[in-house]
Amino acid sequence: MLKLNLGSGKIELKGYDNIDLKNGQNAYPLRYESESVAEIRASHILEHFGRREVKEVLRNWVDKLRPGGVLRIAVPGLDKLQEVKKSGIKLSCSDDAYIMGGQIDENDFHKSIFTEPVLNTLLKEAGLQNIQVWKSEIDDCASLPVSLNLMGTKPGGLTTKIQAVMSMPRLGFTANMQAVASVFPAIGAGLKMGTGVFWGQVLSRLVELHRSDGTEYIVTCDYDTWFKKEHVLRLLQHMQENPEIDAIVPVQIKRENETPMFETITGDGYGVLNKSLMDIEEKLPQIISGHFGLTVFRVSAFDDLKKPWFIAKPNADGDWGEGRIDEDIYFWQNFYDCGKKACLATDVSIGHIQLMCTFPGPVKKQFKPVNYYMNQMNRGEFAEYCVPEVELLK
Repeated sequence: MLKLNLGSGKIELKGYDNIDLKNGQNAYPLRYESESVAEIRASHILEHFGRREVKEVLRNWVDKLRPGGVLRIAVPGLDKLQEVKKSGIKLSCSDDAYIMGGQIDENDFHKSIFTEPVLNTLLKEAGLQNIQVWKSEIDDCASLPVSLNLMGTKPGGLTTKIQAVMSMPRLGFTANMQAVASVFPAIGAGLKMGTGVFWGQVLSRLVELHRSDGTEYIVTCDYDTWFKKEHVLRLLQHMQENPEIDAIVPVQIKRENETPMFETITGDGYGVLNKSLMDIEEKLPQIISGHFGLTVFRVSAFDDLKKPWFIAKPNADGDWGEGRIDEDIYFWQNFYDCGKKACLATDVSIGHIQLMCTFPGPVKKQFKPVNYYMNQMNRGEFAEYCVPEVELLK
């Protein structure tokens, strides 16, 4: 992926073409082919253009983005400065220096002033969608308390190579197959399925097939997941907008249960299983474990991921009861320990197909259906009326 870091100065980002005027490189107009760039990061550079130029500068940058590409803008925000002043936070520069520039040389003058509503409108007029706030991952001007950081996505189809992989039983749910057959071809994604008693081995082999063929994203899909094209596209969009994330997991409810399948990270680095979504404020909170129902992985995340990826371990007594580590949990622990970042897409919820037993309700309730999970049925946890009383024949 071609990514640009405009106005890089002394801070050069790995994986980016770092462009700065002091090195004889112009940020406008950009000398790149139209629709050739995956991401443009412009930290505290747009304010150096006059207010009559800003619209043309943004249009030029958006033109270079490929469909689905991301433009990240950071500028001094007048409204942000006012918020900081009210909060009592001490700033290292004077107010006018943040807004008008330090003016230590001819390139240190600011020519435009921005507020969040103004910048939001400018990005939309330039042709971007899904405008949202972003946070700088490095200690640069975009991390200053007065920095206004907005990002947007260029509309259009995905131009990256995507591969879906499935480890599945020999028989499965037809609803899942309908979803798989209708979604992945529609977005131009390849699809490979494998069967076998050791699902982790099957999944490992399928992933290995596409680590060096130009595939950028791998989507793992379970045989009991229900989803639509919009679910996959939103997950892929999240990945394109957040290049620092290695895997994104949608929200899915555990089979024959009522809790979501993810484990969040606490301040001490340990997981808290199935933390309530009501307690999560971020759109993409980091997690320590998830699932494989419809998870998107950046292929590069597997390059230095410790092998084997899937191992099942018994508990301390050598038993496979409480305290064991299943293959999927081991994968996520290894993923986290290797420094990989997995996040939960709280705005993407997918279905979990499962067997249930439905009984007609009592006559007095007009046979209103009553549903039980099959594990409840096996434990005898159902209403007494579901099984009639009979007198055994002698």
